[in-house]
Amino acid sequence: MIQGSVFKTTLIIVLVAVITFLHFSTGEQEVELHGLYQHLYYIPIILAGFWFRIKGGILASLGITGCYIFYYGSHPVHEFNLYSEMVIYNIVGIVTGVLSLMEKKQREKSEKTAEDLSRAYQKLQTTFEQLRQADRLAALGELAAGLAHEIRNPLSSINGAIDILESEFNKENPKYEFVEVIKVEVERLNTLVSEFVRFARPPEPELRDADINEIVDSVVRLTFKKAEQQKVKVISELSEALPNIFVDSEQIKQVLLNIVINGIQAMPYGGKLLIKTNDRNGSIEVSVSDEGVGIESEKLSRVFDPFFTTKEDGTGLGLSISYQLIKKHGGDIAVHLNPDRGLTFTLRIPRREQ
Repeated sequence: MIQGSVFKTTLIIVLVAVITFLHFSTGEQEVELHGLYQHLYYIPIILAGFWFRIKGGILASLGITGCYIFYYGSHPVHEFNLYSEMVIYNIVGIVTGVLSLMEKKQREKSEKTAEDLSRAYQKLQTTFEQLRQADRLAALGELAAGLAHEIRNPLSSINGAIDILESEFNKENPKYEFVEVIKVEVERLNTLVSEFVRFARPPEPELRDADINEIVDSVVRLTFKKAEQQKVKVISELSEALPNIFVDSEQIKQVLLNIVINGIQAMPYGGKLLIKTNDRNGSIEVSVSDEGVGIESEKLSRVFDPFFTTKEDGTGLGLSISYQLIKKHGGDIAVHLNPDRGLTFTLRIPRREQ
């Protein structure tokens, strides 16, 4: 920007100098040439007014008027033309500067309008995506609630029956291992049904005053052993003196625990997991970044969809439940691909009074 201004200024000075030199080097009898040089002075005036607005136009016209007076002080001819030309120089300089200033303001106004429209479009797209997500969750929630109810009753019967059968076999019996398999699978189905219920009817948050940094520290302690086993280094960069927030600590802990465990599992060969907290734009922000295998960009928009998972043994409900819990707090949760590798999940929870 500065280099461009220097170049423009230098060009204007050079043009004025060249035209003035031509004036002095041309004989007084060459009246037509002097008239041509007089009109050539309009070029640097217009350029100065266009590039540097009113100030530039006035300075250029005054400078050229000075050159004009200096020249005709030693060559007193065409006195009327001298004064009329000097007046026109200054008028052209001012008018060009004013027009340039008006053009600049109009361009800035157009650019601002374009930016506002772009932001409005992005906000509309985000709102539409959130509504679409909410509709999907509501419909699937009703389905999951009914399905969980229908599955739970026969599971209870199977569990009771297998307890009776277990008492008839001792551990040395070859059929005992099948009893154990049935018990394990029934327990797994019970866990899955419980997740269905949490997804279908997430509990209302019990809001209390809480320190987000303490919640993060608690999650780090809970996942320390798992991270150590996978050679994952968990790094916390927590902003100091963050204001407390009014949340359900256990629900926020559940959300963060799910995200942190996912990040650790995404790094089977080790890596770093970075957790940050910030106070930004009226919200407390928590970001969790991993160096894991990531996900294809075309699948990124589906990570909060129910039953979507990239894990072989995953249910695909963990992030959906997390999404619902954050929404019940009036917050938001987003995910994006890191520039090098891995994902970053960002939670935003608005500060609000009790």
